[in-house]
Amino acid sequence: MPRSRPLLAPRPARDGGFTLAEVVVSIAVVTVVMAALTTYFVRTMTVTNQQRAMQVAVQLAADGSELVRAIKGDQLANGRDECSAGKACGAPVAGLDLRSPWRRWDYVAAGAQPTLKFQDTPQVNGVTYNRYWYLVKCWQAANSGTCGSSTSDVEFFRVIIAVTWRDSHCQGRTCAYTTATLVSTASGEPLYPESP
Repeated sequence: MPRSRPLLAPRPARDGGFTLAEVVVSIAVVTVVMAALTTYFVRTMTVTNQQRAMQVAVQLAADGSELVRAIKGDQLANGRDECSAGKACGAPVAGLDLRSPWRRWDYVAAGAQPTLKFQDTPQVNGVTYNRYWYLVKCWQAANSGTCGSSTSDVEFFRVIIAVTWRDSHCQGRTCAYTTATLVSTASGEPLYPESP
């Protein structure tokens, strides 16, 4: 008769699972790590929104510059008069200096329809932008790149396009972007002699 083997008692399991204390500690560690990452994500979203708004402003300014280029130089001031003692212009966008030597042509009489509008307010992605076209007259010597006040030189309109929008991260809660372009006031295109 074969001998029967004694039944072995099962060994106790070495890992019986996580204790409640271990679970609480792991949740606390995950919470601290996620809180640190949340600050990073919030800051990233804030910077992304600021960059998006600036990109829109740059595009609006570029579009405004293209609009200027579509108008003949001698027609840019149609509907606008030179700012003078009797025809005062409004204050320009903060930080934009339009004082002499330039002569500004931004007085628009009531009811006048200027060829180059003074302001519009496009809305992009729920943000309202204010776009301005400032028109100043200056003169440039044939051998110089500086536009000044000597009326004996070539006459230009310096068109400054300014775009502003509201943002709590900018000084005074108003952000601004400006660009400028020079446009000849000549009525026609230059003519060049034919080469022999």
